[in-house]
Amino acid sequence: MAEELRNTNTELTYLDFSKTSMDIARIRAKYRGLNNIKWEHAMIENIPQINLGEFDFIECSCVLHHLADPDAGLQILADSLKEEGGIYLILYGLYGRTGLYQVQDLMRIVNEDVFEREFELDNTLYILKSMLPSFHERRFVLPEEFSLNIIPSLSRELPRSKAFDIEAYDLFSNKKDRPYSLPDVFQLMRKTGLHFAGFYHPPYKNKFTSFFRNILNDSDLQQTIEKLGFEDQAAVVELVYGDMDLHNVFLSKQQDSAATLQDKDLVPFFYGNPRNLLETISKVTQRKNETEERFYSAQVGYVMNPEYGQFNLQFPMTQKGKNVLHFMMQGLNLSFQEILDKLVKKKSHGYRKTKRALELFFEEAIKNDIVFLKKKEYNIIPRIRSRSLYYLYAK
Repeated sequence: MAEELRNTNTELTYLDFSKTSMDIARIRAKYRGLNNIKWEHAMIENIPQINLGEFDFIECSCVLHHLADPDAGLQILADSLKEEGGIYLILYGLYGRTGLYQVQDLMRIVNEDVFEREFELDNTLYILKSMLPSFHERRFVLPEEFSLNIIPSLSRELPRSKAFDIEAYDLFSNKKDRPYSLPDVFQLMRKTGLHFAGFYHPPYKNKFTSFFRNILNDSDLQQTIEKLGFEDQAAVVELVYGDMDLHNVFLSKQQDSAATLQDKDLVPFFYGNPRNLLETISKVTQRKNETEERFYSAQVGYVMNPEYGQFNLQFPMTQKGKNVLHFMMQGLNLSFQEILDKLVKKKSHGYRKTKRALELFFEEAIKNDIVFLKKKEYNIIPRIRSRSLYYLYAK
């Protein structure tokens, strides 16, 4: 975040109870020449005593679920927000980490009378080595990102490694690990007086946006699910997929704080500098009747975070939509209303049909974090505007 906000007047506060983690972050910041960070060696529970002030935005990534009282921790963060402030929160998912919690329960039984960390880890390695190889290949038990540090210790007759100790203890012997289902997340949110503002993390968010179109094909069942409230629908999606090991949510102090197309004075802009956007749009829409409203498919991958994988993006596109993309690619800082007016005037399109075509395209693009909305007077962060964060290609 400090890197993205370089050359702005933003001040960031880095708070961490781990001095080792903070020292590493300091080294990275120094290497990048970042001078906009205030460093605080403290715990979330200490925030009321150290007078940090109020924040516009707080990012709390994989921390709350390790606190003795996560509810109190989130309340402290909520109380530290300005009235228009928001929080990006990442919590462990209950169902997506099912296998891990089975192993944690197993290790609690095995290590019931063991009080030294070294012996706990010896027992953990012994148990994991005793299991069939197929056990370690199950993604729900051993997340892919940890496999490089753990699998080598299991596949060779070697003693424990430092990398194994760090990962294995955190995964299988953690004494403070509170997972959350989405109903749990919503309940935690309400306890602290915060409001849901949206999901984040592309592969995670895409599950919600594509659920009805790609998974729920039975029309009667779809009608039943659509009658449910938003939170119940989200709970259904989580249970159906079963692999959400992390929940990525935006929470805000004010209700209904997310930007929407109802405010026609907001400016739509691309998140990053998408590679192959116009080329992909042209390819997937060729040989089609572009006067009709159709849904097309393209694949999205991430340049900066290839571990996100790829996901399918479906979007409505007509010739009007292509013209909108050309306007946006020019970086003219045009509002939704200004784009609509220019398109109607320049191309002699009907106002109502053009407006609907634009709304359909932007609704899908915003759902998938391809397009964001901003106020006209806000500048796009330069590095966000110029950096290629993701790419598109035709299937």
